[in-house]
This record gives sequence, C-alpha cells and structure tokens, in this order.
Amino acid sequence: MVQLGQDARGSTAQSTANAEQLELLEREIRDTETLVEKGYATRPRLLALQRAAAQLRGQLESTNSQTARSRAQITEARIARSQVEREGGVTAADALRSVQSELVQLTEKLSAAREVLARKRILAPVDGIVVALAVTTIGGVVRPGEALLDIVPTSQRLIVEAQITPNHADDVRRGQKAFVRLEAGGFQMAPVLEGVVRNISADALVDQRTGERYFNASVEILSAKGVPERLLKPGLPAAVMVRTGQRTLFGYFLEPISVASFGAMRE
Repeated sequence: MVQLGQDARGSTAQSTANAEQLELLEREIRDTETLVEKGYATRPRLLALQRAAAQLRGQLESTNSQTARSRAQITEARIARSQVEREGGVTAADALRSVQSELVQLTEKLSAAREVLARKRILAPVDGIVVALAVTTIGGVVRPGEALLDIVPTSQRLIVEAQITPNHADDVRRGQKAFVRLEAGGFQMAPVLEGVVRNISADALVDQRTGERYFNASVEILSAKGVPERLLKPGLPAAVMVRTGQRTLFGYFLEPISVASFGAMRE
C-alpha cells in the first residue's frame, strides 16, 4: 500500500513536470509566431514546435489518467483491506492475501508505466534554444544514436562538439586537456584556445552526410578573452586537438577542416 502511494505521487510529479514543459513550449510557440510574422523565422520551424506541443499534451493526458487510475486502485485496495479486517478468521486471512497479491501486481504495473513515462522524457545536458527537430511525428521510431534535435546553449559556457574516430575513442577521457582552433577564414590567423574535454558519448554515432561512425566529444573552451565575437557564433567550424600521452588526435566540428600546419603536441 505504501509503495503504491509513493508510485502515485511519482506519477503526479511527472504530470507536473510535463505541464511545466508544455507551458514553456507554448511560450516558445508564441514567440516563434511573432518571429514568423516579421520574417525572422520559418513556418516549418513553427509547425515543428506545434507538433511537439501536441505530443506533450498527449503525454500529459496519459500521465494524468494513469495517476487517476492509481489513486482509484489505492482507494479500492483500502476498502478491500478494511472489509478483510472486519471479517476475521480464516476467511479474512485468505482475503487479505488476495488483496496483497493484487497490490503487488498493481505496483508492478505502475512501476512499468512510470518507466515508460521516464523514457519519454528527454533531458538536454545544457539549457538552450531548439534550432532543429529531427523527429516531429507522434509515435515515430528513433534509431540508437540518432540525433533528435539541435540546441544552441544560452549559458555563458562555450562548447565545441568534436567528432572522434572509433579507433581513437578509447584514448579520450573526461578532463583531458585540449586545444581548440577556431576557423577564421584564413588558416594562419586562426586563434588557438585552451579547453578541456567535458563529455564523450557512450555509443558511436553515424554522420548522416558521410555515413561514417564517430564518437561525439564535448570540449569546453576555458577562456575566449580577446577573441572576436564573429568567431564565437554557433555552427562555425573549429578544429580540436586532444593530448593523449604519446599521440595527438584531431576531432572535427561537423565537417573536417585542414589541420596540416597546426603541428604536433607530444609529451
């Protein structure tokens, strides 16, 4: 009974979280509608947000229904237990065992439902603005490692996403020192900044354009003081060099760029 009550409260918390997400998404839709009217955003972008909101509403309704059913089941279980306690004797013991068995089954079903709902909730590692949705259909199937959306971070941290080849992925670790060269149009003038590897994907991804497999590494630029703002815009290419003992690896942001003149960093 206690576990079932805790699960019901968990479903209620999930409903609250979905409602908050829906409110934020609807606010973004209103802002995007204004941008579409002024010509600063595209209508497909607006339609994608609206589809995402419709999908989230469906999830919210499903969670609310599950919470209501759980509460009703708890009430029924309490009534049944009270009846068993009043009957007494062997009949009461048999009925109590039946109710307890039913409670176990209901708890397992509710736990499974909560697990399904948890898998439907996607959390991004950073706060930001969604700039591209790869999946916009309700009930669509997503392959392992497939990108769902792109986010432009709104925080002050500068993150470069680099592609690491599978044969070098085992040599890259969180916390390793890295150097980032921003693409400045002229190779010799490209500034080099110090960075650190913050994260590397657990599974290999596939580049949709080239079909090549790679691991995604997130490299944080520690300081960009003195760098022109035009070189710090989202989407611009950069070359990343990671120190891995006796070898130097190069990861590339989205597309490979020339690194022939950068030199080796060996220990």
